[in-house]
Amino acid sequence: METFGNRVLLLDSRYEPTHLLSLSQGFVLMYMSKAEALVPSSRKIQTVNRAYEVPWVLVSQKCRPKKYRYVSPHFSRWMVYLRDHFTCQYCHHKVPLPTLTLDHVIPVSRGGQTSWENIITACKMCNLKKGSKDIKELKYKVRPYRPTYAPQALFPLKHRIFSMNAPAPWKAFLDFSQADIFYSECRS
Repeated sequence: METFGNRVLLLDSRYEPTHLLSLSQGFVLMYMSKAEALVPSSRKIQTVNRAYEVPWVLVSQKCRPKKYRYVSPHFSRWMVYLRDHFTCQYCHHKVPLPTLTLDHVIPVSRGGQTSWENIITACKMCNLKKGSKDIKELKYKVRPYRPTYAPQALFPLKHRIFSMNAPAPWKAFLDFSQADIFYSECRS
C-alpha cells in the first residue's frame, strides 16, 4: 500500500480535493503564490541556499470551483462490485470475492451489451443456473443502473487513499465512504 509522506493534497476554493502533488510541485505553487498553505508540516525541500517547509495541504488561490455535480465512474469490474455491494443480485447473499462473477442480465447471445445497465454481480452458482436465459424466464427482478457518486467520494478511490493509509492532516478533507468499503471487501 502506498504511503503519501512525499505528497501534497491540493484543494480548490471550496476545500474539495483536486490533485495530489509531489513536494516540489507543491513548493512551486506556494512560491509562485498560486496556492496557500492550509495545514503546515515539518517536511522540507532543500535548495542551495536554504530549506523551505512544504505543507500537507494547499488551497488553490485562482482555481474557481467547478459546478457541483454527481459523476458516474468509469465502467470496470471493481466499480460494478462496489455498486452492488459485493453481493449476488439474484440470491442476495454476500459471497467471497473469488466466487463473485459478473453476469449479463440480457445475455450477449441475445444481443445484450456490456454496460452499467446490463451487468450485475452474481455468485457462481446463480450465474450457472441462469446461463443464457433471460431474467424474465426465471422471474428474477434485478435492475442494474449507472451509479453516481459525489466527486469527493471518488477522489480517494482513484488515488487508492483509504482511511488506514491517509496522512492524518488529509483526513478532514477526504470522503472515505466508498474507498473504505472497497478496501474492506478486497481484504476479506
